[in-house]
Amino acid sequence: MGLRNPHLPSTFDQELEQLADVASSCNVALEINGKDMLAYPHLVYRLAQACAKRHTPMSVGSDAHYPDKVAQAHRETEQLLRQSGIRRVRIWKQREVEEYSLYFLS
Repeated sequence: MGLRNPHLPSTFDQELEQLADVASSCNVALEINGKDMLAYPHLVYRLAQACAKRHTPMSVGSDAHYPDKVAQAHRETEQLLRQSGIRRVRIWKQREVEEYSLYFLS
């Protein structure tokens, strides 16, 4: 599934699926981070695929420590989510969960 990395175990995709499965069973969203999206898009794609397969809630973050870095990879992240089969993203407003369809974000 994609690029080979000598530092990743051969069971990496199965481990991502297990992580996604546990997160789903606990109704916990896994985050796709913009900084990681720019640095390691192939790994983020593999996480997104595992989450799509297990119907795991997803959220999107920036890992921004400076204002000009906020939402630096949101367009790339949205495209990757769509390609992976993710249909919804989760956000929190005043500690309340809200989910949005990616189809309405176009």
